[in-house]
Amino acid sequence: MSPTYSDMVYHMGGVPANSQMPLIVGNVYFVSSLLGSSAYDGKTKEFPFNTVTRAMDFTTVNDCLLLMPGHVETITTSADFAMDQAGMTIWGLGNYDYRPTFTAGATAGFANITAANVHIHNLKFVAGASGTAHAIKVEAKGFKATNCLFQDGAPASSMFYDEVIITGATAGEADGLRIEFCQFEHHEGISTGCIMIAGAQNDVRIYGNRISGSFTSGAGPIFGDSTVAIYGLDVGWNMIANAETSVQMVGITFDTVAGFGYIYHNYIQAESSGAGGATPVVVVNATCTVGCFQNFHSGESGESGLLTPAVYAT
Repeated sequence: MSPTYSDMVYHMGGVPANSQMPLIVGNVYFVSSLLGSSAYDGKTKEFPFNTVTRAMDFTTVNDCLLLMPGHVETITTSADFAMDQAGMTIWGLGNYDYRPTFTAGATAGFANITAANVHIHNLKFVAGASGTAHAIKVEAKGFKATNCLFQDGAPASSMFYDEVIITGATAGEADGLRIEFCQFEHHEGISTGCIMIAGAQNDVRIYGNRISGSFTSGAGPIFGDSTVAIYGLDVGWNMIANAETSVQMVGITFDTVAGFGYIYHNYIQAESSGAGGATPVVVVNATCTVGCFQNFHSGESGESGLLTPAVYAT
């Protein structure tokens, strides 16, 4: 029988796999703030690195960082969490508050993704400063975030994100972006939005996420650049709850000048738009071929929601 640890199973050679995790073809390094040391080699769970920052010094293409339950780390600069090796996987173990947790120690934010095909899974990111710039900025193709939690510091806290996941503005640099089954909890106002697709990024999938909080400005919790073309858009089964009542707010905006894709089965509660849906909650451009199917809207907390049409931007 293969030895086990938490919710992972180790194959021969120490390569981890379970029903969700892909086969790792590079090296596997272990990280634990509870058991680790900067003097360890990180090659076994008995001798893990103590920080992701330390482990990054040893990673190469297609390597995996396996983060132990209860790992905590403060990230002071984005360079401390720079994912710059292609094919890197950062996989967190543990559930709820025992999953690996990162707190921003400054407004610069956490991570800039500068290498292709990076995948992060089951990590928790907490804003540790007022106006934290972002949790993740994607500047490379094929980035994937699954089952991650992004939070403000606490309810009624002054520690919050300006945006959470954003892309660079250079056309095509974030093609193939995947944000799936993540949770975004924002108790304070967000200056621009939650998931922001800047530039002409193609084959973007934003699927099955839960977004809640108070959004006070910007183009919406999920939005794209209105001056570019986006092809292969896939935005579906997201749940958005906006508690802000002082301003009018759209839920999803892809007012792009050209492109194609789908916006479907999203559930949007936006109190500022009123029970009758006076403010649009899904906005696309008439020049795009973006199919909008079965999006539901509620203007009051506690309402089950009504089917709402997409509203074309003028």
